[in-house]
Amino acid sequence: MLERSYRKPRGYPGDYQTMVYCYENRPEGSSAFDQVFHKFFVEHPLAHGVRTRAAFVMNVIREEAKRLAGMGVGGNLRVTSLGCGPAYEVQNLAKSAEGWPGHILWSLMDQEEEALLLAYQTGTHALANSASKGSLECLHFSFAQFLMDPKVFPIQERQHLIYSVGFFDYVRERMGQGIIHALYDRLEPGGVLLIGNARGPNRHFWSLEFLTDWTLLYRTEEAMRRLARKVPETAEISVELESGEAYFFLSIRKPQTGHVFNEA
Repeated sequence: MLERSYRKPRGYPGDYQTMVYCYENRPEGSSAFDQVFHKFFVEHPLAHGVRTRAAFVMNVIREEAKRLAGMGVGGNLRVTSLGCGPAYEVQNLAKSAEGWPGHILWSLMDQEEEALLLAYQTGTHALANSASKGSLECLHFSFAQFLMDPKVFPIQERQHLIYSVGFFDYVRERMGQGIIHALYDRLEPGGVLLIGNARGPNRHFWSLEFLTDWTLLYRTEEAMRRLARKVPETAEISVELESGEAYFFLSIRKPQTGHVFNEA
C-alpha cells in the first residue's frame, strides 16, 4: 500500500489497487516487515473510512430500493457510481443477508479499465449468486473530459441514485458546484445525489501527505453544503458523517415537482 501510493504507477495514489488493499484489509508483502507496515497503513483512519463509507452507501442503496418499491411504480432502481473503482459495495450488498426489493441496475463509471473489469467480474458473480435481483453495466469514462464539460454524461436515462465516494476529494469547489448541478439534472424526480468527501479539518492528513505525497481536499460540513450552491432551492439537502467519521456525505434529493434555483 505504501509503495504503490508513493510510486503512483497510474499517475496518482488512489488508484483501484490501493482501494482493493483498503477493502481487503489483510497483510500483503514478501516479508513480515512489509506485511506489518502494509497492514498499519490499511488500518489508517482514512483507509478504514473507505470500508465504512462503502457500508454507508450500501445502506442508502437499500433504502432507495425500498422507497421505490413502496411507491408501487415498478421498474428498475437505476443507480450510477461516478469514479466507481472496484465497487466493492455492489458485491458486499449482493452478499448481504438483508438484500433489497425489486431490481437494481448499476451503471459503474471509471477512467481505469482494470477497475471496471474487476468491478464487473466480482459484481456479476455476486449478483448471480444472490437471492436479490440486480445487474450492472460498466462505462469507461474520462474524468478529464467530464471536468472540462460536466454536461458530458454517457447515460441518457435519468437515475434514481447517483453517488460518488472519492472523486470530489480532488475537485475544487467552483468546479464541484458545476458538476453537482449537472449530475442533479440527471436525477429522476424524487431521486438523490450522494457525494462523499474526506472530512476536514483532518488530523490524520500528514501521513498521506508526507509519506506518500497523497493530497486530498478535506472539507468541513459548511464546505460540503457550499458544493450544493447551484442546485434548486427546493432540493432537500443534508450532510452526514459515516460511522468511521472519516468522510462526510452530502445528500441532495430532488423534489417530485418544482424547479426554483438558488442564486449563483
